[in-house]
Amino acid sequence: MALSNANHVTDASQALGEVPPQRGEQDDASPQRARIDSFIRQVAGFRNFDEVVEGLLDHPGDPNATDIVVAAGFQTQDLNPQTHYLQVLADRRTSKLFEILSREPHGVACRKATEVFEQQLAAHRKLWEQRLVHRGGAPAEVAIRNRQGMPLQLRHTRHATCVALFLCACFCEPKDVIAKLDHWQDTMSGIASQFDAGDRWYRATLSDFNLDGRVQPLYRLNILCLVLDRQRAGLSQEVLDDLPNGMSRHFRLKEVPLCRWDAPTNPFDFGAYHRGDPVDDDDVLMQVRFRRGWGVFQQSPVAQEQILNYVTRVVAGL
Repeated sequence: MALSNANHVTDASQALGEVPPQRGEQDDASPQRARIDSFIRQVAGFRNFDEVVEGLLDHPGDPNATDIVVAAGFQTQDLNPQTHYLQVLADRRTSKLFEILSREPHGVACRKATEVFEQQLAAHRKLWEQRLVHRGGAPAEVAIRNRQGMPLQLRHTRHATCVALFLCACFCEPKDVIAKLDHWQDTMSGIASQFDAGDRWYRATLSDFNLDGRVQPLYRLNILCLVLDRQRAGLSQEVLDDLPNGMSRHFRLKEVPLCRWDAPTNPFDFGAYHRGDPVDDDDVLMQVRFRRGWGVFQQSPVAQEQILNYVTRVVAGL
């Protein structure tokens, strides 16, 4: 099943990490530009698919600088932001993995994406289980660390799982993607079942769990929209236009590019850093339609669930 709007894939030499000359280099000596270029050089150093996967938990770019993937969430002005999808689009490792899988037969690409998802979800669960044991934070001698020796935080393993699920949405069958969304939810429900509702620590941890434990509802919606647009460009908006009870008028999707890993301009670098700068057509891997927030339904979990159930039924019927 072909991915709609995929109009560019790097050649073999770039897949091995060779940065094309004069890409990612601008006459801009700002700290933001330096951090972006550092991230590009880091991703260039990943020579193949496995190395990119191994680097998913590395700090993006300079370990001593701002995490520019997390910074993608600074774009939103929502009071309760759900920025996981923004961060996936901002992560140049996502793009490199996508490019490599785009050259694989469909079945192989799905299998590899699924293996990454299972691996990252297992790491995410392990980190949560450690948090249950060490409520004040794991001692240094047992803390789970990335390859750079930095203690992993829950947002790191959550983000890596989000990236893997995005790849599954790109390369696996619709029902398989729904199954993976449910598997993540079921896995983390097992963690939640170990919480003691009467425990003060539980109440303090619940917000962290909702943010970096379970699948955020908006992330699920955006993944389902991606699956719909794999079938036909624009199908996601058509489905949302058919939402019942007048909800459709509140749900216009935004179209943005998924850019090459070495693109000098990525719309999600440092929030507003590139705002207004055009993206070169050659740097666009595909166009992605998504929602930045729930809008008028931000404070209505019931409405969110109704929307998700509706879209999930449509995807299951594909």
